Amino acid sequence: MKWILPCALLLCVFACQPKTEQQVEGQKVTTKAATKTANTEKTATGIPKAEKGITVVRPDGWTDQEMDFQIGYCVSTVSNLTNLNGLQFCECFLSKIQYYYEPRFSKEAYQDQAQWNQECFEAASTE
Repeated sequence: MKWILPCALLLCVFACQPKTEQQVEGQKVTTKAATKTANTEKTATGIPKAEKGITVVRPDGWTDQEMDFQIGYCVSTVSNLTNLNGLQFCECFLSKIQYYYEPRFSKEAYQDQAQWNQECFEAASTE
């Protein structure tokens, strides 16, 4: 029961996303979002700049063990979404929020950081 709300929230967020244009270059598909994600504004320390002006919680980010757990959890949460590379989305999004949110607050980050959520969703879209 406690997983229904977060899953429904993620499903709604992903289902409502606009489709992105794609350009075929040989066999490689490049989206505008992938380019935009690469250009995410960063702080002087190289940490991506948070949308809501949150101060850095951990300048070194999460530990490898915390990241592995969060990626596994995230992938299992989005695995039922079609047209999305779940691993790519989770790695993109979690690599940004790891500096601003303790791992236990990662669900809140999906709501708080809508721009990163959108960028990572578009970059991981398989359409």
